[in-house]
Amino acid sequence: SKIMRRLREEDENFGEEEEDLNGGKTLLGYPISVFYIFTNEFCERFSFYGMKAVLWKYFSLHLKFNDNSSTSLYHSFVFLSYATPLFGGILADTRLGKYKTILYLSMVYVLGEILLSLSSISEGSEGNPPSPWGSFFGLLLIAIGTGGIKPCVSSFGGDQIPPNREDLLASFFSIFYICINSGSFISTSLTPIFRVKVGFWLAFAVPAVLLSVALIVFWSGRNKYKINPPGENMVLICARVTLLGIKSKLKSDGSRYQKDWLEPAEATYGRRTVDDIRSLFKIMMVFVPLPCYWALFDQTSSRWIQQADSMDGTVGDATIRPDQIPALNPLFIMILVPIFDKLIYPYLRKRGYELPPLRRMVYGMILTALTFVGAGLLQLAIEGSETKVHMLWQLLQYISITCGEILVSISALEFAYSQAPTTMKSVIMAILLLTTALGNIFVAMVAEFIPFSLKVEFFFYAFMMLLFTGLFMYLVRGYQYANHSLQIVQSDDDESAELTSRPAD
Repeated sequence: SKIMRRLREEDENFGEEEEDLNGGKTLLGYPISVFYIFTNEFCERFSFYGMKAVLWKYFSLHLKFNDNSSTSLYHSFVFLSYATPLFGGILADTRLGKYKTILYLSMVYVLGEILLSLSSISEGSEGNPPSPWGSFFGLLLIAIGTGGIKPCVSSFGGDQIPPNREDLLASFFSIFYICINSGSFISTSLTPIFRVKVGFWLAFAVPAVLLSVALIVFWSGRNKYKINPPGENMVLICARVTLLGIKSKLKSDGSRYQKDWLEPAEATYGRRTVDDIRSLFKIMMVFVPLPCYWALFDQTSSRWIQQADSMDGTVGDATIRPDQIPALNPLFIMILVPIFDKLIYPYLRKRGYELPPLRRMVYGMILTALTFVGAGLLQLAIEGSETKVHMLWQLLQYISITCGEILVSISALEFAYSQAPTTMKSVIMAILLLTTALGNIFVAMVAEFIPFSLKVEFFFYAFMMLLFTGLFMYLVRGYQYANHSLQIVQSDDDESAELTSRPAD
C-alpha cells in the first residue's frame, strides 16, 4: 500500500539523523522525542487496561462461559500477553530494531482491537451465544501486539536520553510509570460504564480508538527519534550458551571442568559472557516463587470481579460496577508509591532499620497471602449474609494488595536491574515478565481443572503464597548483594557492606 511504501522510505533515513537529534531541541529539559513516547504509552495503556477491565465480564455475560471457564480464558490471555515479550525483544534486537518493532506490532495490535470490537456486536441467534472465534483471534492479535512492544517502548524511551544524564533517565522512568497508571486508572473507570450504558462493542471500540491515536502519535515523532541499529539478542546468546553447556555435560563426565558445566562455552562466547550468565542463573533462583505471587495479584481482574458481582455497589444515587473496582489499584499505586519512597522507607532508615529489596519482597508476599485470607473471609461473610454485603469492603483488599505490589513488584524490578550484569539486564527483565505469564497460566489451569468454590480458592492461594514465601526465604538466605560497577558486596543477613579488592572483569 502507499502508506506502507511511505513508511519504508522514511525509515531508511533514520540512521543518518542520529547525530543531529542528539543535539536537537528540548522541552522541560527532555528531548522532544520522549513526549511522543509518553503520549503513546498513556494511550496504549488506556487501551490495554480498558479492554482488560471488561474482558472477564465479556466471557461471562456475552459469550456465556461459566465463571471458571471465564477465569481460565482471561488468565490464558494474560499469559500470552506476558509470554510474547520474549518474541518482541528478539525481533527488535536482531531484525527490525525497536522503532520498527513497535510500529509494525502496534498495527497488529490495532487490528486485534478492531476485530474484538466488531466481534462483540454479534448477539448470537435463537438463544445461543455468539461464536467466540472472532473474539479469540482478536485477542490473539492483541496479545502478540501488546506483548511484542512491551520490552521495547520503555527501553526505546531510555535510548532518547543522553548517556551522561542519569538524573534525567531516572525522572523519565518516573513519568513513564505515571503515564502507565494514569492511563490504567482512567480507562478501568470508564469502560465498565460504556459496557453498561451501550454495550461491549463500545467498551472495546474506545480502547481501539485510543490505540490508533497511540500509533499515530508514535509515528508522528519519526523524525525526532534517536535510532539504535539492531544487534545481538542476549536471550538467544543465553540459550546458545546453555545448550552448549548441556551438550558438553552429556558428552563428558565433567571431571575435566574446573568451574562448572558452562565452562566449555567460554571458548566460543568468552569468559566474561559466560560469567555473566552464571550470575544470571544465580539471580533466577530468586525468581522461583514469583509466578505464585502473580497468580494471586492478577486475580483482581477476574475472581475479585466475580466476588464483587454478588455485592452491593450502591453509593448514594450512583452504582459502582464490579469491573470498575480494579481501578482502585492504579489509583492507590499513584498515591502510595510516593508515601513509601518519601515517608515510610526514610522513616525506617533513620531508625536504623534497612529494608533491602529481598526483605521487602518477603514482607510483600506475606501481606499478599494475608490479603487473600481476607478475601476468603469476606466471601464467607457474603455467602452467610441474608443481605448483600457492600462492595466497599473490597477497599481493604485493594489497599493491602497494592502495598504488597509496591513491596514485591517494584522491589523485584530494583533487585533485578541492580544485580544483573550490564549485558544481562534485558534478559532478566524478560524473565521477570515470564514469571507473570507462568502465574497466569497456573490460575487458568486451576480454574479449568480444579474448580474450587470461591472461598476455598482464596484460602488455597493464600496457603500457596505462604508456602512459596517460605521457599523464597530459603533461597535468598545469605544472598550477597553485588554492585557490578563498584564491586560492592552486601549480605542480606547483616546488611553490612564492604568494598572488595576484587577487580572488575
